[in-house]
Amino acid sequence: MKMVHEADTAAEREEMINRYVGLFQEVKYRLPAESVIILLKLAPVFDDKFMVYYHLFNHFLMMKLGDEAEKLVEGLMQERERVREMSVKYPFAAEFGDNLVRYFESGETEKIYAFIKDSSEKERSEAGKRYFELSMKLRDAGIENISDAYFSSAISYSEGRARSKIILSYCRGLEKRGMKEKAKSILSSEINNASDEDSLPMMYKLAVMFESENPEKALAIYSEMEKIDYDYMDVKEKISKLTNYKNKYKIDKLTEESRKDDSNIHF
Repeated sequence: MKMVHEADTAAEREEMINRYVGLFQEVKYRLPAESVIILLKLAPVFDDKFMVYYHLFNHFLMMKLGDEAEKLVEGLMQERERVREMSVKYPFAAEFGDNLVRYFESGETEKIYAFIKDSSEKERSEAGKRYFELSMKLRDAGIENISDAYFSSAISYSEGRARSKIILSYCRGLEKRGMKEKAKSILSSEINNASDEDSLPMMYKLAVMFESENPEKALAIYSEMEKIDYDYMDVKEKISKLTNYKNKYKIDKLTEESRKDDSNIHF
């Protein structure tokens, strides 16, 4: 779908804004990730910035993504006298939300940040999953710069297999966008920081990426994988295939060099 700022005329821009507002009315506070995506698309072009910031802030509270909610506090403070009015119709999606309203009214930013931290800390272990869901949907919606930032947050909030899964998904997305070298760099770095078991899926992906351009590198990675888990997927077959390729390459090269030497013999 075309972004609002890509509209060719003022009339088209207005029509697109109204369409996004209509979509938001349908999903607000019911589908948090989808609501956030619509609000992010509206943020640069909607006249009432405070309203967009308020709904974004409240949805991030609902999703327990405190880091994202904190980024909106400064914008809300610029019109903090409107917070109570908005909260009557759209109460803050957190326990003791009335306290948060009072903190905004009195301009107590330190208490606001403390409130956000306390409300999201209880479900911190789930933040990686929520960031991952949001980043995938943002990428599908074409908002890739924010999607990349949320993928990074998803990775930092995750551990073990969940972390490995998110990294693989992110790197597949980078590869599709023609950013294969960045994907390889991330995989190489994360493999070094993961346990043997958690590193195997990432090692496999990295080896596959190297197969066509650097078979020897791919073979080295598969060989390391075999030491960790002898029966992992089709690693044995991969090693056999690449070893045969390597031996054939050596024979072909040796034959070529032999021909060169023969061409220098004169009778």
